[in-house]
Amino acid sequence: MIVLHILGILFKILGIILLALLVLILVFFLILLFVPVRYQAEIWRDGKELKVKAQVSYLLRAVRASVFFEDRKLDFSVKLLWLTLFPQSGKKKRKKKPKKGEEGNSTKDFESDSESEKENNKTEKRIESLEDRSESEEEIKNLEGEDNSSTGEDKPEKESAENSEENGTSEKDNSSETEDQSGRESESDQKEYGAFSWFFRLRKKLCGLWENILVKIEKIKDFLHLLLEKVKLADSSLGLIRVFFADEINKNGLRCSGKAILQLLKYVLPYKIKGELVFATGDAYSLGRALSVLSIIYPLYAKNLNIHADFEADHFRLDGHILLKGRIRLVRLLFIAVRLWFSGKLKLVLKNIKELKNSLMSAQSGH
Repeated sequence: MIVLHILGILFKILGIILLALLVLILVFFLILLFVPVRYQAEIWRDGKELKVKAQVSYLLRAVRASVFFEDRKLDFSVKLLWLTLFPQSGKKKRKKKPKKGEEGNSTKDFESDSESEKENNKTEKRIESLEDRSESEEEIKNLEGEDNSSTGEDKPEKESAENSEENGTSEKDNSSETEDQSGRESESDQKEYGAFSWFFRLRKKLCGLWENILVKIEKIKDFLHLLLEKVKLADSSLGLIRVFFADEINKNGLRCSGKAILQLLKYVLPYKIKGELVFATGDAYSLGRALSVLSIIYPLYAKNLNIHADFEADHFRLDGHILLKGRIRLVRLLFIAVRLWFSGKLKLVLKNIKELKNSLMSAQSGH
């Protein structure tokens, strides 16, 4: 009985510990879902100078990333609490000063360095003497080579002359062979047909031209046939695509997915925009047209932006300062995605897209 009582107490303790761990894990996931990802950005522009400062933070600034752009230079960093994850700055090693006990070793090192310098000097002197000897030997060889070159210059000239004569004779032989063949053909035609040989030669040339024309016509026919097949395939594929978009199920699924994307964009966009802008187009007519367009959408930016037009500027200008702030909660994104998926409309659209792809592939393979 005592053992069972002890085992019951142990199981109760283990159950409490497991329950506490589960609660902690659940709280952690709820924190991840409900704590927003905050972002902030500031943009300055003055003439050609642009300056951008942006920061993204999560879990009450426990994780943060910052970006800074100025003078065409980009700096960014990622931090976790007080630790810098990226970029990791390397620590420079400092030279240690020699201690009292290490001074004797330093003198020994100095002596060894002086001895090594002496040995290096000796080896350098030896190398210089060997180089002098090699230079003298090269001069002697150059003198001998000049004598030999004077006697050997006539040989390549003779060889080149002989090669040129051989090439000339071979070209003459080829030309004479072609002339002989043409002459033989003309003589044979004259023997066979007599005075009407010119007529039969003209007939042969015309037959050859007619055959070439027929070959080209066949190639044009093949090209047109392939072009017609491609046009038919394009028409069939376009017909399948039209049928896909005309289906009411696909229309409803695409409409729902479009609404979900718009909701995501509205939620992700900054909730706070403040700033002041000065712009000019360099032309009074184009500036007036721009102001007329801005007056139509005035209610959208009236509370956030102060826009001023510069009528005196003779070139394009866009200067000012803008502040953006926003936040994104993962639970909202997850809610939109889950609602779209479990509605079933997106599943049907994806299934129909697969069927459309398979039908297009089969049509291409059939043709």
